[in-house]
Amino acid sequence: MSDNTRHSETSLSSEIEGADEAVVTFHPQIWHDNRALTSDDTETYTVPVEAALDDNGELLEDDTGESDALATHENAPERAQNWSENDPYYVTIDGLR
Repeated sequence: MSDNTRHSETSLSSEIEGADEAVVTFHPQIWHDNRALTSDDTETYTVPVEAALDDNGELLEDDTGESDALATHENAPERAQNWSENDPYYVTIDGLR
């Protein structure tokens, strides 16, 4: 989780079980002087909680290939879905509801 809050395995499991959706944010970046700079112009959307879980039923880690794949989820905004593979970005999981 992006706020670095530690949850016990039991409380996180019950939070996941009680959730229908994961709130995720697409963070577009641009190249500047060979560095990826993050834009403030983010896109927040929801996906089914199952889409935000790994094979072990745990939430995906932020800014990984697995979480970044949520940018192409059918619920993602068109801008995120169409972001060029050559342009950097990352996706965070901001919460469950």
